[in-house]
Amino acid sequence: MPEIKWDIRREGRAWSSDEARQRWKLTPEKIEMHEGKLFWSHEERLNMLAMLLENVGIDRTVLFGDPELWRKAIKELKT
Repeated sequence: MPEIKWDIRREGRAWSSDEARQRWKLTPEKIEMHEGKLFWSHEERLNMLAMLLENVGIDRTVLFGDPELWRKAIKELKT
C-alpha cells in the first residue's frame, strides 16, 4: 500500500473521494483497546490520529491540553 501524504491544515476539511478510499483502507476493522492503548499498533494509532487531524484541523486540536506544552514541543521539534 502506498504511503499516505497527509494534508493537515489549520482548519479541518472533508476528503475527496480518492482520499476517502485511501484512508478507509487504513482504518482497523473495529476500535479495540490493548494494554490500555487504542488499537493494536503504534502505526494504527498514528494513522487514526492523522485522519482525525485532517478532519478536525490544527486550530481545534491545540485546544486540547496545556498550551505551554504545545509550545515547548514545537520549540524542541527536531527537523
